[in-house]
Amino acid sequence: YTLLMPDANEDKLPDTWDDAECDTSAGSDAADEDLQLQGESLSRGSVEKALIKISEHADIHRLHPAFPLRDMLLGSEEENLRFITRETGIQLALRDAKGELAFHLSGPDETEERQLDRALQMAKDLITVVTTESSNQWEAIEMERKREERKAKKEAEEAESKRRAAEE
Repeated sequence: YTLLMPDANEDKLPDTWDDAECDTSAGSDAADEDLQLQGESLSRGSVEKALIKISEHADIHRLHPAFPLRDMLLGSEEENLRFITRETGIQLALRDAKGELAFHLSGPDETEERQLDRALQMAKDLITVVTTESSNQWEAIEMERKREERKAKKEAEEAESKRRAAEE
């Protein structure tokens, strides 16, 4: 993850991220101060505290292309992000910059380091669970669904073949 420190000349960061200006690919040489805000709002009085790139904590290339990574990280109605915020006081947003998903953590200036550390650990744990256990479970369900579809198609073809044979 990357800790973001406000510039000495800024009281707080702007209100939104401009994803087009962010290079968040793994191994990026972009400096944190190059990040531009535009798009999603932070709560008033909140400053960006850290950035966690999903690909730096999981092998996302091993995931099935149809795996709903973003939806799984968010949870139903963003319950995963709300839970971490409720437990730590740190706000999380999941953003996609140039195809790179990242958690953006923000909180008040007076946020204690232990709150931020706990939120960072919870976000990393969420990434791990989603990209391993949830992904494996999703793949197993998807494989079973496809097996059932093939079986139903085969049965329909056999029934159609028998119907045609009976007509002749």
